[in-house]
Amino acid sequence: MFRDKELFGKLKLYTFDISPEVLDSVVAGEMGFGMDAQQYLMGYLPVIYLVEQATHGFWPQNNAYTGPLFIDSPEKAKAILALAKEGIR
Repeated sequence: MFRDKELFGKLKLYTFDISPEVLDSVVAGEMGFGMDAQQYLMGYLPVIYLVEQATHGFWPQNNAYTGPLFIDSPEKAKAILALAKEGIR
């Protein structure tokens, strides 16, 4: 839609997605950033923590950073583009 109406460069675009199309747009300078909420970590780590508490009786002593991760430069976008195309990120 934005390409058809020649809106890139006229509007600032940001999104809560890191699909391959979004990453390509960040690399091309058409979008400001894509945000990765890192849902895998937000769902996986609590389960691991609960298992550790149930089996060993301890909790983690420090915070675990799970995001969000802002993909706001072509370098960052290129670094994860291959993983996004494979469905890993």
